[in-house]
Amino acid sequence: MDKKIFIFLLVAVVALSLSAVSATDDVDVSASYDDGTVAGEANDISIDVTAKDIYYGEDATVEAKIIPNTTACNIKFSLDENIVQTGVITNGSASVIFTNLETGKHSVIASYDGINSTPVVFNVNKISEYVMTVAVPYHVFYGNDVSAVITLPGDATGDVNITIGNKTYNGKAGEEQVRKRTRNHNLSIKGIFKLGGRHKLSVGTEYIVDVLKSQTDNIAKEEAYTLALFAQDEIKLLRNLQALIGVRYIYHENFKNHATPNVALMYKPGKFNFLPFEHNFFRNF
Repeated sequence: MDKKIFIFLLVAVVALSLSAVSATDDVDVSASYDDGTVAGEANDISIDVTAKDIYYGEDATVEAKIIPNTTACNIKFSLDENIVQTGVITNGSASVIFTNLETGKHSVIASYDGINSTPVVFNVNKISEYVMTVAVPYHVFYGNDVSAVITLPGDATGDVNITIGNKTYNGKAGEEQVRKRTRNHNLSIKGIFKLGGRHKLSVGTEYIVDVLKSQTDNIAKEEAYTLALFAQDEIKLLRNLQALIGVRYIYHENFKNHATPNVALMYKPGKFNFLPFEHNFFRNF
C-alpha cells in the first residue's frame, strides 16, 4: 500500500472516533497546582513595639514583636525620625539599643517591608537624686589661683553657688569659674660675711610686687610693692651656744613702715639646732 494512502486512512479513523465521543458524552478537562496558598488571600502582618522609660545616662532597649512569628529578615527602628537602627528577627521579635539620649520624650517606629508600627513614646528622665562632690586644694600658696571643682550628674543644669569665707561666687553647671587672680614678683639679694672668729653677719634686701585681678570686686588690675631690708649677726658665745641678733625693716606701699627686731639663743649639739629663747619686737614708725 502506498504510504500516503495509509496516513490518510489513519487520520480519517481518528476524526470519526472523536466525533462519536463528542456526540454522546461531555468531557471535562482541568489542570491544577497546589502550593499551600489560596489565590487572592494575603498574609496579615502586624508589629507591636515596646520601650520603657529610663534615667539619663542609661541605655534604651526597644523591642518589636511581629506577627506571624515565622517572618524572617530584619526590622528597622527609627528614633525621633532621625536615628535608624536595624534588628534581626529571631523567634518573631527583634530589638535594638539606643545610647546617649538627652532628657525628654522620644518617639520610636518599627517598620518591616513597608509596614510601620504605631509610634511608641518613652521618657528619658533626669536623675532623681543628685550627688555633689567638691574638690579644692588643701594648701594654697599666696599668689596662686584657687580653683574649686564641683562634680554634678551629667544632666545637671542651672547655677552653682560657691561660698569661700564670707564671699559667694556664682557659676554655671559645666563651666569653670576663676573669679580672683593674684600674682607676685619677688627679687631678693643676700650676703653673708664672717667677721673674725665669733661673728657671722647676714644682710640683704627684698623687693616684692603684688598684682590683683578680681571679677567679684570689679578690680581690673591693682598693684602694690613691698621693700624689705634685714640684717642678722650670729655671735658665738660658747662652743655649742650662739646668740642671734637681727632686725627686719619693711616698707609697704599702702601700710607704710614697720620694723621687727629679733633676739634669740641657739644651742647646737652636733647636727641639731635648738632655740631655747627667742623674742620678736614689732614697731611701726
